Amino acid sequence: MARAQAARVVYSTAPFEAKAVAEVLPFVNILCANEHEVKALQQALRISSFASFGLYGMLITYGAKGAAYHDFSAD
Repeated sequence: MARAQAARVVYSTAPFEAKAVAEVLPFVNILCANEHEVKALQQALRISSFASFGLYGMLITYGAKGAAYHDFSAD
């Protein structure tokens, strides 16, 4: 519904449950997760990259090391 109205959907994976994330992923534009959640989700979905999911990007947090935004819109 939000995408149909041209709204961007930002989803945080916390509290993390791989099945829940997989169910909402088709409706998400920007996914926010910590590095451990990203690895767990990659294993659960058996993928190496999230770029093919139609995401605009991902915000990955690394605890005290900071965070990084990965822009998939150019891919």
